[in-house]
Amino acid sequence: MRKILRASGVALLVMLILVLATSPIFGALSEVQSTKTKGATTVTWDSSFIETEYTMGQPLTLYVDWTADTGSASFNHFAAKGKTWTPPKDVKGTWSSYGANPVVLTVRFTNLHYDARRQCYIGNAHFKLYLNIDKNGDGYAESVAGYGVNVHVEDSTNPATATCPPGK
Repeated sequence: MRKILRASGVALLVMLILVLATSPIFGALSEVQSTKTKGATTVTWDSSFIETEYTMGQPLTLYVDWTADTGSASFNHFAAKGKTWTPPKDVKGTWSSYGANPVVLTVRFTNLHYDARRQCYIGNAHFKLYLNIDKNGDGYAESVAGYGVNVHVEDSTNPATATCPPGK
């Protein structure tokens, strides 16, 4: 009888851990991958990150993974786009990155745009992942291609909920 109770207790504990680990209380970060072919090389990369429970001023660390599905590619560099922070009048921040695959990107939004209709602070950051790619299929990199990486954050000001209502 003890063995049955112990096994039931372990099974219940495992189920509780799985439920909590997949629960939204442990963060609301989602990512989107994109695939693009340039020349003889097809690359899939993490192109968009969305954090709906961001707290302004806190660092947000993201892992930008990429693969060459066909052809060949190697890491060149990672950089901010010309208009890194948008909307440009309101949103400001800092960023740093290191590594090649994944690129470890840390962003910190120090100022966000207030969306009064949604009672929510929002902001975007825009970057480029630059890869050396094989354009003609000979196995050697002849060109550098840029792949967009975007970060969107939301910080709710509504005390009743940690997330912002959906935008229209």
